[in-house]
Amino acid sequence: MRNRYKYMTMISCMMADIIALLVSFHLFHYTVNDDHYNVINLQQTTVITWVLAAIVFRLYHFKEDLHVIAFFRRSWSVFVTQTLLTYIILWRLPIEISQISGLWLFTGMLLYLLISRIIIASLLIRIQSKSQKIGIWGFNLAGIRLAAYFEAINQPVQFFDENESEPHDYPDRIRTSLVNTINIAAKAKLKELYVVMHQDYLEDMGLYIKLADSHCLRVRFIPFYPDMSVDQFTVSTLAGFQVICSRPEPLAESINRLKKRTFDVLFSLFVILFVLSWLYPLLACIIKWESRGPVLFKQLRTGENNKAFWCYKFRSMKVNTESDTRQAQKKDDRLTHIGRFIRKTSLDELPQFYNVLIGEMSVVGPRPHMLKHTCDYSQVVENYMVRHFIKPGITGLSQIKGLRGETKQIVEMQNRIDSDIEYLTYWSFMKDLKICLLTIYTALKGDEKAF
Repeated sequence: MRNRYKYMTMISCMMADIIALLVSFHLFHYTVNDDHYNVINLQQTTVITWVLAAIVFRLYHFKEDLHVIAFFRRSWSVFVTQTLLTYIILWRLPIEISQISGLWLFTGMLLYLLISRIIIASLLIRIQSKSQKIGIWGFNLAGIRLAAYFEAINQPVQFFDENESEPHDYPDRIRTSLVNTINIAAKAKLKELYVVMHQDYLEDMGLYIKLADSHCLRVRFIPFYPDMSVDQFTVSTLAGFQVICSRPEPLAESINRLKKRTFDVLFSLFVILFVLSWLYPLLACIIKWESRGPVLFKQLRTGENNKAFWCYKFRSMKVNTESDTRQAQKKDDRLTHIGRFIRKTSLDELPQFYNVLIGEMSVVGPRPHMLKHTCDYSQVVENYMVRHFIKPGITGLSQIKGLRGETKQIVEMQNRIDSDIEYLTYWSFMKDLKICLLTIYTALKGDEKAF
């Protein structure tokens, strides 16, 4: 798609959305005939909340791979968020006014979105259909995936070497085939040519670039690593060098670590001051009354960068000598009565908010394992140690997926590790909030694997 048309479309869409909000408020103005309420201020507030929601969901984000379906999804996300914010704002008005005005705003914006998004989608599809064809040389897994991506955004694609009888096993064959392809692509007036090839054959890249430049053809090179999936690594630049990382890590960025740490401190302080301040002495009395031993159970667990730390929990078992080697099991004879309850409701984990406050843990992250389990499973479970790139958490993606409790088989631990790596790779602040809410819901509902 031509970028200037996409840019103009997004700018026009943003202006049309703001105008639609103003028109909806114009209708609202005629339904509210009361001088006690400043309609203008309310109008400005609602426009601002729409813009903020649009920024959060990146509705008008301009980038090369603008997708129609993603644009629809973001539009409705902004609309739902704006509707909720509008009703929250209108709560301060009398019930008659809030009902009428809210109905006008909701109806007006709903009709506008239904009509405008159909028009904008048709424009985007038409612009994409008129785009110049893109060529791909390299009939391999990466080349096929690249073609599938372009086809998904309605970008015309032409493969150049899918029907060639001789495989590209030797540099001279590759050189001959690619030079012919560049000449053919230039005559066909293609927009760009993507060359997907093994990194060992990129030594003649300067030759291909000069030839393409002489034909006024843009050529792009994508190194193909047959032993690695495209999803397994990211490529960036550092001081002019190409840097290949094994996987994306959002928490490697300072701003994301700051967001997560700020949330951890505020959330842990809230729990310690408003929950543990009264729950701790209550549970302490019950635990001490039922069985002899300390109120808190502490155990060395594996933390960030494979460093051991003391992890705290409310003691849920009788004092025993197997706590560092044996996992808790269903109907475990070591559990006390109060211990069964606090483990079932996950209340035994609350003292770990102290670990969070001092920076040893996070609210959300991979659950910390016993040192023995780290030693044992790291030898047999693929990518086990990757989970220790970030701080362990009180709850995590594995827990809300039901991948918790006793691991009787290696595959159960492998599934848990895969989920932890998925969290590390695709972290976002909104994902953390979602995991926290689902954890609370699961604790209230009860988890059959919590024992």
